[in-house]
Amino acid sequence: MNVSKQYSIKSIFFKVLKQQILKSYKQWIVFAFLICFCIFSTLFYNYISDFNDAFIDRLKGVYPALYIKSHGEIIKEFDERFKHKQEFFYFSETLTFKYSKQGNKKSIIDVGIKAADILDFPDIINVPELNNNTNHIWVNNILWEMIINTPEFDNKGLYLISEDGMRQFYVFLHKFDLLGDRAWIIFPKELALTLGKTMNITTIYSIVPVANNKIKKLYFDSGFNAILWTERLPFFNYVFYHLTLRIYSILTFGLLIVLVIFVVGVLNDTFDEFKKLIIFSSLYGVKESFIQTFFIFFISSYFLLIFVFSILSVYFINKIICNMIPIIGMISKNSLSTIFYLSIIPIICLISFFFIKRKYNEN
Repeated sequence: MNVSKQYSIKSIFFKVLKQQILKSYKQWIVFAFLICFCIFSTLFYNYISDFNDAFIDRLKGVYPALYIKSHGEIIKEFDERFKHKQEFFYFSETLTFKYSKQGNKKSIIDVGIKAADILDFPDIINVPELNNNTNHIWVNNILWEMIINTPEFDNKGLYLISEDGMRQFYVFLHKFDLLGDRAWIIFPKELALTLGKTMNITTIYSIVPVANNKIKKLYFDSGFNAILWTERLPFFNYVFYHLTLRIYSILTFGLLIVLVIFVVGVLNDTFDEFKKLIIFSSLYGVKESFIQTFFIFFISSYFLLIFVFSILSVYFINKIICNMIPIIGMISKNSLSTIFYLSIIPIICLISFFFIKRKYNEN
């Protein structure tokens, strides 16, 4: 095939694409619909997934993974795979403190409290090397804001009041990240005992990897009601997360089906033209490799443009949402959905490769 003929073939292909794609209002409608679908599903998925990472999963650091309500009773270990440690865990207490030794007592109601050995503190809490002669406590975001927003705070710590109300201890205040509307405070176990708190749970620590459900069954068979951390999650947040995830799956799948039907219906004429172009090309001796390269390049460019527009739109929409709802900005955005969509390109190209091959060889 000479150069002029090769050039004319390319011209014919580009003219067909120009007529069927660039000059077709149907194609622009489909293009816009695909971008909107990517934007919607990416935003929705990312916020649901990141809500789980930033809140639900982080609660696992506060809640004991598996525990027994023991109220000070010593529960002997009966399996060498597990260790028992007495800890304090309560969903709702009133935190009583002073900003200065001679100041007035302050109270914050409905505070979740956990006390454990510092070595058993969760990963979400950064425990530096501490002076053993000082006391430290860790509070989450919402409790931090409740405590520091007053001129009385010395930017270091406060005085905690003992259970009998007779003693007070200065403690240094630290913050850990945990979103949500519930206040949480984590004590070193020694400090909690000094304040007069009685350890009310026995936490089960697994020395070897064993699924929590299996451990729960093992303890149930031995006469102990072990409680999983997921069984004590805030009801609304837990239900909201799982319900939203189900709605997302159903809605996204439904939209995808509707979108496929819409695209196939609207672009049926375009598909027919492309099929004719492939068949005619095979009849007139155009190499299959040229057709494959041409269409795969076009398909890759088409979907890459959709994803680029979608990613840029998601970025700017995120910025607007973060300005309107600041707490959203504290949740890291993951890119799993973006990676998923980009992985569609080679799949579509592979399908196109076999489709073109079949059509090319029909004659």
